[in-house]
Amino acid sequence: MTRANIIIKVQGCIDEITPFDEAEIVSESLIDSLLDDSDNEIRRKLPVHTITPSAFSTTALVDNGDGTGYIPLPNDFLRLHS
Repeated sequence: MTRANIIIKVQGCIDEITPFDEAEIVSESLIDSLLDDSDNEIRRKLPVHTITPSAFSTTALVDNGDGTGYIPLPNDFLRLHS
């Protein structure tokens, strides 16, 4: 099922709730953004062994100079695998 099909199904379910309202109750862009949030939430809750991990560089460590630091994470980082 494609993303467009999911949006159409959601709009159909909303239309079943309020079939006589001609105004757009929930915009397609709102549904689309909620799908992104839902996808991330599902991926956070999946067992780790069901996800294909991707590697990122740990050589770019940032040293704060006070004995602490951090590793910059990729923009699409969801959770640590191992």
